[in-house]
Parts: sequence; C-alpha cells; structure tokens
Amino acid sequence: MNNKYILILIMSVLFSAMTGCSNVTGKKVEDARSTLPLFKSESDEMPPKVDGHIEINGQLHELAKGGYTWENGNTVVTTDAASPAQIAETLSPINVEPESEMSIEIEQSPSITIRLWEEDHSSFISEGNEVTAPTQPGEYIYEAIAKWSNGEVSFTFVIEV
Repeated sequence: MNNKYILILIMSVLFSAMTGCSNVTGKKVEDARSTLPLFKSESDEMPPKVDGHIEINGQLHELAKGGYTWENGNTVVTTDAASPAQIAETLSPINVEPESEMSIEIEQSPSITIRLWEEDHSSFISEGNEVTAPTQPGEYIYEAIAKWSNGEVSFTFVIEV
C-alpha cells in the first residue's frame, strides 16, 4: 500500500514538472506577431529603407530614425542606436499650438506605439498614429515605434508648444 502512494506522488510530481515547462509565453509572442502586417520590400536590402513623417496642421515633417530590428528568413539585423533623448539633441523642434492634432505616417501601415521622453525615461502615450500636443508650453520629445511582423523601427520627433 505504501508503494502505491509513493508511485502516485512521483507521477504527480513528474506530470506537474512536464506541464510547468510548457512554452506558453513563446506562443503568445508568436500570436501577437502574426497579427502585425508584413513589411514588403522591393529589394533584399537589409535593413529595408523605411520613411516616416508626422503631419501637423497640414504640413509634413520628417521623422528621425533610431534603432531597428529586421528579420529576413534566418537573417536578423539589429542596431543599438542613441536614445530618442540623444537623437533629439540634433533635431530642430517643430513649433505647434497647444492641443494640436498630430498624425504619424509610416509606410505600409505598421502598428505604432507613441512614447513621451522626459530626461532619461519614457512613458506610454498611445497605440496608433494619432497624438495631441500638450497644453503646457515647452519642448517635448516623442518616440514612435513602428512594428511589422518582420521588423521594428524607432522614430523620434521634437515639438515645441
């Protein structure tokens, strides 16, 4: 009778260990990627050339590129670029009125996340390509992270309210 309980205990521990080692997180990451659009490049250039602009009051302003990651088959190219705060030091701010509507335009309709940078950290602003300028006067540094299923690019822009 004692051996029966020991056998059940051992089998329970083994079953728990096997199910505890499943890769559920990897599956979730893969599922999230599959919902992103695929960036289609006309050339095999790695990384592909990606342009982005921000439209403010009917005027287009170029976004500054930062770091990126691209995948093409078994090839992955990743850079470690300067932070958006460092990139902003080289940019001229775009003058905007308080609460101006701004629209980010990046080719091939990626998923876009917008972050506001303050000193050495950032905070989430929105998902999507629309953002509203703050009401308070000052200089603001934004990062737009564009994601496709096969790549990601960071863009930076600076506004002055």
